[in-house]
Amino acid sequence: DNEENAIKRFVEWFGDCPMVAHNAKFDVSFLEMAYKKYNLGTFTNPVIKADRGFADVTVWNDSKDYYLLSTGSFEKSTIYNSKDLVNWTDTGIKIVDKQTLNDIKTLLIHSGLSDHGMFWAPQVVNIKGKWNLYLALENKGGIIVLQSNCSTGPFRFVGEPKILISNQMMGWNYDAIDPFV
Repeated sequence: DNEENAIKRFVEWFGDCPMVAHNAKFDVSFLEMAYKKYNLGTFTNPVIKADRGFADVTVWNDSKDYYLLSTGSFEKSTIYNSKDLVNWTDTGIKIVDKQTLNDIKTLLIHSGLSDHGMFWAPQVVNIKGKWNLYLALENKGGIIVLQSNCSTGPFRFVGEPKILISNQMMGWNYDAIDPFV
């Protein structure tokens, strides 16, 4: 296969999806060059500049706005908001309330895990009118699910706090990362 075919397949696969990039200007410059070189029009996809240190980003919408959350801390992470997938504003909304934060810390300690309160690769999915937040816990902690009636939380455990999928349960000797729903 050659470069031109690879670029054309990428453009077809990528469609009009938003691009999330740490160094967006650099990445977009290569796409613009390839679009021009192979007469593919102009790259016009929305670009989410993840220069704020975002990693493992999830983007969801609730029929009126878009929201973004990335790997981070239960205590400090907030949800970003956009109307157009280009311009993002930190809402200041934390993903969990104080009670859920305490539940998470207690769960981590009782499970023999670090209580640093970090999570990786969040996923937010609406299932039957409930917003479900899937998170991988640091240090081989497994995956937990929190739920909310609102697309921006606060997200809480349903019932008793527990780890949905643990590395011990699965017999894994590595981190359960990047849940995908």
